Amino acid sequence: MIRSLLCSLVVGFAGFSSLNAQESSAVSPDGVSLFGVMKIELSGEPISGGLVALMLGSDTISFFETGADGKVDMLIPYGAEYKIIYSFPNYASKSLLVDTRHVPDFTKEEGFGLDVDISLPPLIPNFDFSLLDEPIGLVMYDAGSDNFSFDNPYTRKKIKQYLAFKTKLAEARNN
Repeated sequence: MIRSLLCSLVVGFAGFSSLNAQESSAVSPDGVSLFGVMKIELSGEPISGGLVALMLGSDTISFFETGADGKVDMLIPYGAEYKIIYSFPNYASKSLLVDTRHVPDFTKEEGFGLDVDISLPPLIPNFDFSLLDEPIGLVMYDAGSDNFSFDNPYTRKKIKQYLAFKTKLAEARNN
């Protein structure tokens, strides 16, 4: 069985889901497979030409450019804490921390998948987007479930902050 964490980091963080097993040819025993769709926050339209960068510290390990369908498909190696940055010109970037340390060798063969849909808000001049300078979620291996899951205290805090941020963003768009 392939293990997967399905989540949606879209408008208002709607749709954060619990663990869902999925069959996918993209899952690899060499690391955690990241897939999903990058979207425009206001319309839900897929972003063509969006960039997803896998960072280890300040080093870019790999990057992926979305096609017309906005789909993301990249591998996150085991053994480190990575920052994944989603970006597109004229839109605010978002990032996610994925900790692939502490995964027992015997569980790697089945593979893990992170199905992450993420939406980016359009930039507004003179609006403070600094909340998005920090990752909006933290995903790590959980030995109890033998799967990846969100660090709930961190992610809940970020969801609460982002909901307030979205209200201010909507007000700025309407002015």
